[in-house]
Amino acid sequence: MILCPECGHPMKGTRVSSRGYYYKYYRCDRASDHFCNGKLIRYEKLDKAFAEYIHDAFQIDRIEIKEETNTKDIQREIKRCKSKIERLKDLYVDGDISKKKYKNDVGELNEKIYDLEQKLLSAENKISHDHIRENLKRLSEFWGLIDDNTKMESIRGVFDTITVEIQGNDVVITDHTLL
Repeated sequence: MILCPECGHPMKGTRVSSRGYYYKYYRCDRASDHFCNGKLIRYEKLDKAFAEYIHDAFQIDRIEIKEETNTKDIQREIKRCKSKIERLKDLYVDGDISKKKYKNDVGELNEKIYDLEQKLLSAENKISHDHIRENLKRLSEFWGLIDDNTKMESIRGVFDTITVEIQGNDVVITDHTLL
C-alpha cells in the first residue's frame, strides 16, 4: 500500500482521461471526500522511483528485513507459562497461596500466553528472509520488462506500506514496511 505524502493515508490507482488519452495516477483515498489536498502522482513517476529504490537497495542494502522469529523459543515459553499455572494451582489447592494471589498470577500468565500465541501466529505467517531478498532481486532485474499488474502483485507480496515524498517534480520513496 502506498501512503499519501500529505496525510499518510493509503493511495489508490486511478485513471484520468484527457483529449482521448488515459493517464494513470495515484491519489489519496481521502481526496474524494475532500479530507486531503494531496497531489495526484503520475504512475510513471512512481514506477521510476520504485525501480530506482529496489535497484539501489541491493547496492547499499537499504531494505532491512527482520530476521525470522524462532518459533521453538516461543513454544518453549508457552509451555513454561502453562507449567507455572499448574504449579500455582497446586500451591493454591495446598493452601500455600491466597485465592487473590492465585487469580492475579494465573491472569498474568494467561495474558502472557495469549501474547506469545499471537507472536507465534505472526512468526509462522512471515515470509522468510531469503525469499524476500530473492523476490526483490528478481523484481529489480525484470522491472522494465514486466507489466503493471505483475509489478503491483509483486510489490504487494513483499511490502506492507510504502511511504513516498514529492521533491520538486520527482517522486521519492522514503520508507517502507515489509509484510
